[in-house]
Amino acid sequence: MIYQGEHIWAGQFGHALVIISFITALAICCMSLLNQRNKTVLNILITLHTKAVVSIAGLLLFMLLKHYYEYQYVWQHSNSDMDLRFIFSCLWEGQEGSFILWLFWNAVLILILNRQLRQSEFQFPVLAIMYLIQAFISSMLLGVYVFDFKIGSSPFLLLREHPDFMNLPFIKSANYLSSLNGRGLNPLLMNAWMTIHPPTLFLGFALTGFPFAFSVSSLWNNIPLSYWSRKAYPWAIAATAVLGIGILMGGAWAYEALSFGGFWAWDPVENSSLVPWLLMVAGSHALLLVIRKKSNSTSFYWSTILPFITVLYSTFLTRSGILGNASVHAFTDLGMTGQLLIYLLTFIFLAVTPAIKNTIAKASYMVLSPLLFFFTALFGVLNWGFWIWTAYTCITLMWQWAVNFFNTTSGGLSNERSVWMRMGIFLLFLSSMVILFFTSVPVLNSLLDKHYAPPALFTYNQWTAPLVMLIVLCMTWSYQLKYLAIPWQNTLFQVRWPIVISVLLSFCIVVPFYFLNPPKGIYGTWYWQLVLCFLVVILVGSIILHATTPFRSIKLAFIKSGGTWAHIGFVLVILGAVLSTSKKTSLVSAQQPSVPGIKTNSASIMLSKGDTVPLGPYWASYIEKKRVGMDVFFKVEYFSKNNLNKYNSLFALYPKVQDNPRMGKAADPDTRHFLSHDVYTHITYADVSTQTQNSKGYSEPVNMVGHIGDTLSLSRYLLVFDSVRTELNPVDSALKVTAVLRGIDVKGAVFKAYPYLEIKNRMIQPASFELKSQGIKVLFWNIRPQENQFEFTVQENTSLQKDYIVMEAYAFPLINILWLGVIVMGFGTFLALINYLTVKQ
Repeated sequence: MIYQGEHIWAGQFGHALVIISFITALAICCMSLLNQRNKTVLNILITLHTKAVVSIAGLLLFMLLKHYYEYQYVWQHSNSDMDLRFIFSCLWEGQEGSFILWLFWNAVLILILNRQLRQSEFQFPVLAIMYLIQAFISSMLLGVYVFDFKIGSSPFLLLREHPDFMNLPFIKSANYLSSLNGRGLNPLLMNAWMTIHPPTLFLGFALTGFPFAFSVSSLWNNIPLSYWSRKAYPWAIAATAVLGIGILMGGAWAYEALSFGGFWAWDPVENSSLVPWLLMVAGSHALLLVIRKKSNSTSFYWSTILPFITVLYSTFLTRSGILGNASVHAFTDLGMTGQLLIYLLTFIFLAVTPAIKNTIAKASYMVLSPLLFFFTALFGVLNWGFWIWTAYTCITLMWQWAVNFFNTTSGGLSNERSVWMRMGIFLLFLSSMVILFFTSVPVLNSLLDKHYAPPALFTYNQWTAPLVMLIVLCMTWSYQLKYLAIPWQNTLFQVRWPIVISVLLSFCIVVPFYFLNPPKGIYGTWYWQLVLCFLVVILVGSIILHATTPFRSIKLAFIKSGGTWAHIGFVLVILGAVLSTSKKTSLVSAQQPSVPGIKTNSASIMLSKGDTVPLGPYWASYIEKKRVGMDVFFKVEYFSKNNLNKYNSLFALYPKVQDNPRMGKAADPDTRHFLSHDVYTHITYADVSTQTQNSKGYSEPVNMVGHIGDTLSLSRYLLVFDSVRTELNPVDSALKVTAVLRGIDVKGAVFKAYPYLEIKNRMIQPASFELKSQGIKVLFWNIRPQENQFEFTVQENTSLQKDYIVMEAYAFPLINILWLGVIVMGFGTFLALINYLTVKQ
């Protein structure tokens, strides 16, 4: 069959480009490893690889813009109704597109690296590692089968060649493209944040590979740590800055546009980017310590290796399908789980092997590791092989990390900056491992065939709060010290007044926040009140001590103050998170009517159109709804009420529901920002139809089945099935069964309904029951004695129905401290990078 309108050339060209990028990356890696270092040939291959990668991204973007729906990736992620500004989001929404983004950033950054290392003996070993990474990522786009093993998933696969679509009837038509439209972007991703968050995050992921390449290359070539630390340090700082900003962009996206109800949810996908950042922070400080102290501790190798390893681990988690039930925004499995695992294990093997100093142990590890996997796979006990290999590798890693970690020239826990920096690095590592363990619960379930529930948010907070205290204490105290040991009393004397001011200021925050007006829920317990008080005291003290450091050091120029600003920003982020999260208040909970026998969500409230109800310190009214394309906006106006019972309009929020005919409905919140707090509003239910209801009769009957004690939901009421009464007529032996229904309206008013049926001569004779004032008809028409179930038919008077929404509203106090911290931390990190690149060390 000759298909009409297909652009076959695009797919063929795309496949060729992927193959070129894979072969050239592999060739550069092999030439660098085998000492075949013909610079002319290498430069040609690097140029060819870079152009191929850029062309892959450009070609896929072109296909999305031109709506080539004959290709599965284009059809899956875009459609003709989409706003043009979301086309870039379509490029990296899918797994293949995000791999292209990662490949693109690596290709561009390697050009900078190659220029940096020109004429350096480090050039070829580092290039070998980086192009091995490129070869693996390129292989993820090949989309070919070797025997029964699938290598990659191609973004240039035709829709009619995809296994899920090739047998569909519409594909059998030669002119199927004439009426074909794309599936479209996920409604939650149709947001400006989607355009900037993933590229920033993947740039951060790409940057973590460069310190890794330096570290692994030096291990294999026995190059001292002090030699390459200066070259790797700018890459580590850049990775810390970009990855941190990318994560916080995701937090802002979740807060501003997604229905997470906050800026952080300890979601596995969120954690999989947080852990590499924490380790990269540790790595950048470890390199700084090497530069300042000329230290060569083997533990610092792992500070630069582990961030990239955890990036690969997070890649495996989010793309293998393991997190399918644990995270709402993990990718689905594309059949590349085995390939992703090989990708991860290969680079763990490359990092661990040279770290084993004993020659016999190293040779054994190199030989036994692959054999272990081969034979356990051969005999069908791969899980056991994985556990044995993981245990051995982890023991090796921990041993290498711990050896001589706290050894210093002064001995013991001295009052020297390097000692406390080492302590902070270790605590960052420990906190990363805690978060990684909880995030890996789905992996443990898969390996052990268990069904452990993922940890709750409270579990994460319990474990991380003490670690945060210790990290901030180490960070703050080390910043007051020099690299030479000085008496403790001298340091304490210098910081005595900042400490006094910190305690007084903390007291002014803690007392009104946590004692005069304690938090509700779990944070209101005495334990958490104590923890939160200690946290606030430590955080406020850290800010003041860092802020006063430049005044105690006259020689500290502004360009050299990047570390100070970055530390202050980091502490502000934590302080803002602690205050806003612990004091996050539902504006609804205090206004909910108490209805006996009914469990309601205290965070939700029903607003009928035109009604004005109290909402915390405000009064709120649902005014109208308006459709703009696929978006339905709901205007909720907030008022204040004066002593004369008059309402004064304060502001209006416009939360929306995306009504995507292909992808379903998705809610986007709206937030009003104040200096002291934010008001956050989110729609949990709404009728997105904008047609006016003109009917004056009853709606079509709706059948409902329930047990005694169940609650039946209507559009305006809740009906609670309280009990059943029976009455036997002695004249004709007819049994009358009456259902007692208790109705509750939106304002908490209660009414009763008594529909009944009669059982006579083994026949059921139902009778209709009508409540005209409430506008409902109930027909009790059947009993299922074996299941203890009762069936009702309910009709509602459509002329009495009012449009309504169900919404949540929260107040986030002092949330702006967090966003201020984001800006300050980003500014300080980039200032530190600029200082290192421009000022002679």
